[in-house]
Amino acid sequence: VRSSTTSTSSLRGSNATLHRKLGELDVIQLQMYWQEGTCWQAEWRPREWCLRCEGSTCQEDDYLVLDECSSSSRQRFIYQKYPGTGGGKIMPFTNQDLCWTRTRVNAHQLKPCGNQTYVDRQELDIQIIVGLDLDAPSELHPNGIYDKCMNN
Repeated sequence: VRSSTTSTSSLRGSNATLHRKLGELDVIQLQMYWQEGTCWQAEWRPREWCLRCEGSTCQEDDYLVLDECSSSSRQRFIYQKYPGTGGGKIMPFTNQDLCWTRTRVNAHQLKPCGNQTYVDRQELDIQIIVGLDLDAPSELHPNGIYDKCMNN
């Protein structure tokens, strides 16, 4: 993911194509990471795909999907560091009451933000995402589950 970030096969980040400060929060666009020699879905050409809300206005239960990068507000997110976790929450810029959530069924949806910091691997939806580096390619994981990537 690149801050303006996304990744190859797992969301990887490196400094955002769009990255700016909003007070203490980072405004980011998650773009799929690509470098020379990367093959993604049997294609070797550069891809400029970004994470976006599936619906037209980033509402609860929208899935997060990849689409060609654009200036759409559905591709803008807020990254808020979460104390004591080494990670943070990612919220749509247009609806900061919702968080990117890895659900029990391993889907990636927008759900109301909660206060959880650690999660039993099998029990709860996970909203704390670790691994985002705004300055380098990164691989994102749900907090506490480092063998699972936030795959696209």
